[in-house]
Amino acid sequence: MFEVVGQENAKKVFENACKNERLAHAYLLYGPKGTQKSTYAMYMASKIMCKGDKKPCGQCEACRKIISNSHPDVRVVSTEKNSIGIDVIRKLLEEINTKPYEGDKKVIVIIDADKITVQGQNSILKTLEEPPADTTIIMTAENINLILNTIKSRCQTLKFQPVKVSQIEDYLVNKGIDKEKSAFAAAQSGGIVEEAEKFLDDDYIKLRKEVLNIASKCTKKDTFEVIKYVDFFVDNQDKSDVIFAIMKSYFRDIIVVKLTNTSQPIINYDCYDILVEESGRLSYNKLSTIMDAINIAEERIKQYANFRLAVEVMILDIQEL
Repeated sequence: MFEVVGQENAKKVFENACKNERLAHAYLLYGPKGTQKSTYAMYMASKIMCKGDKKPCGQCEACRKIISNSHPDVRVVSTEKNSIGIDVIRKLLEEINTKPYEGDKKVIVIIDADKITVQGQNSILKTLEEPPADTTIIMTAENINLILNTIKSRCQTLKFQPVKVSQIEDYLVNKGIDKEKSAFAAAQSGGIVEEAEKFLDDDYIKLRKEVLNIASKCTKKDTFEVIKYVDFFVDNQDKSDVIFAIMKSYFRDIIVVKLTNTSQPIINYDCYDILVEESGRLSYNKLSTIMDAINIAEERIKQYANFRLAVEVMILDIQEL
C-alpha cells in the first residue's frame, strides 16, 4: 500500500513522530520529480487516518476510501496547469476550517505546492501560523526554492532524493517483473523510481528508440534531412516533456563518456558504443550548445510559443556544426 523505495531518512522522521504521537501540523516533502513524494504523502495520510491496529492497514474503511480517493476528510489538490491560483487556495482554506465529516481528523495533501502563486502561498501562511488542531497539511515540491521561506520555516521538511539502482531493481522484481527487465529498467532510471517504471511500458520503449535515433542523426544529417524530423515532434506534441527528457539524457551521456571514458554513470548504457563514437566526434562546446538548444525549446513551449517553430529552431541549432 503506497510503497516507496528508499527514502529512509524521510521515513524515519515521520515514523518516529507517529510513534511518539508528535505529528507536525504541516509537512513539506521536496526533491526531484519521480522520487515518489506524492506516493509517500498518501501513505502519510493513510497512516494518520487509519482505524486499524497496524497503520496503515489497507483494510479498514478509512484506508479503502483513501485508496479510492473518496475519503471526505482527505483532500488532495493537484493540477496539470503551470500554477495553482489564489481561488483554489481560498476554497481549500474554507475546507480546512470546517469540522471533519468522519472521526476527529483531516488531512490536506497539496501536490506540487511549488506551483502555488505567491498570493496563494501567503494565504496558506496565515493558516500555518495558527493551524487547526484537527488538520495535518502535507505538501510536495520539486523546487523548494519556489516555496516562501516563511512557509518552509513552519513545516517539517522531508528531503527525497534518487535511490540506489539495486533498490529499484529489487522493488521491481518484488512486483513480479522479470529480473532481466527489472535490471535494465533500474539501470536506465538514474535512481528515480518513476523513470524505471517507464521502461516497463512498451509504448515508452518504442518512443525512446525513435527519439534516440533522431537525436543521433540530428548532428550528422544536412539541414534538408533533419528538418523532416519536426513532424515527429508535432505528431507527438503531447509527449514533448518525455521526448525532451530522453534527448537531454542522450547528450548528457555523451558528455559523461567524453569526461570519464566509462559506461558509468550513464543512463542510456544500451547505446554505449554510439555514445563513445559521438563523444569523439562532438566537442564540449557543441554539446553545450545542443543542451542549451533543447532547454530553450522547452522554455519557449512552456511560454506558449509556436510549437513547430520552437522545434525547428532547436533542430537547426543541433544540426549546425
